[in-house]
Amino acid sequence: MLRNASLLTLVVILAISHPHAQKPAPIPQREFTAEDDAVHHPGRLPDSAFNALAHDKASKIDGGDGSLVTPARDWYSAEKLRPPAPNIELYMVMARAPLTGANVDTFWLVQNNTRTQRATILWTMPTHSVSLRYTSDSGYPEINTVGMSSVHVWESTFRYRGKYVLARAEDYDIGSRGHH
Repeated sequence: MLRNASLLTLVVILAISHPHAQKPAPIPQREFTAEDDAVHHPGRLPDSAFNALAHDKASKIDGGDGSLVTPARDWYSAEKLRPPAPNIELYMVMARAPLTGANVDTFWLVQNNTRTQRATILWTMPTHSVSLRYTSDSGYPEINTVGMSSVHVWESTFRYRGKYVLARAEDYDIGSRGHH
């Protein structure tokens, strides 16, 4: 009996000291495109982030009678990114129907302060694709965008310098050898 109690105690100690292996969190997506219906690892936006998006001019849709339609949560698909600092969450958000366009979606980078529960839209742009690259010590990603028409391409790079600023812009005709 004592031996069974000791064995049970040992099993409990081992179970507590060696928790079951948990599935690691997925690596945040870095490439986003209007051709996708949603981000790869959609998560629920905090209320403060959703409210910031719902009040953004890119979320406004005319209801047909001159009134504006109130945005719904399923109009957005959000990927939680690597946090740049303690108490700060970053989300790359892409528009979903009815906010989507023909081969173009609006994308937002939203910062949420978990301590104050205040969210800020750091960057937004309607474009075809967005890629993120972490290059600086700021913890904020560099944002590269590509937009296109049937004959023209626009590429932009935005970097965080206390706010997102345009660092590079280039446009050229599809099929051209050189860029203008």
